[in-house]
Amino acid sequence: MSRNHISTMTSHISCGVLEVGSLLNEVDANIYEIGNSLYHPSRGAPQAFLMLSDRPLVNENPVPSVAALLVGRLQELGLADFVVSKDAINPRSGSLICVWVGTIQHEEYRRWYNNIVAERLARRC
Repeated sequence: MSRNHISTMTSHISCGVLEVGSLLNEVDANIYEIGNSLYHPSRGAPQAFLMLSDRPLVNENPVPSVAALLVGRLQELGLADFVVSKDAINPRSGSLICVWVGTIQHEEYRRWYNNIVAERLARRC
C-alpha cells in the first residue's frame, strides 16, 4: 500500500514547533503536505518552526536522506532557514541521526503553497 501523506504534529516541546515525519520520497510533495499543515483554512495559526530528524550525510553513507533533501529544497526555495544538530547515536535504535530545526519564512511559504493550490485547482477544471 502506498502512502500519500506525511506525518505532521504540533510538538510536545512547544505549540510553535511543527514536527515532521514519515516523509514521502518526493521532496516537493513533502513541501506541499507541510504547507497543508501550516496554511489550510481548517488549521488555524501556523507554527513558527519545523523540526525533523533523519540520518545525517556522512562519508560512510554519502547518499542524502529524504530529510536532508527536503531541508535543502526548502532553503533553496527560500521557504525556511535551518540549523542542524551534531550527529548522535539514537540509543533507542542504534542509528546515527541528526535533527534539523527551521524557521519558517511564512510570506514566501504561503505564496508558494497558494500557487500550488491554484495550479491544482486549475487542472481540475
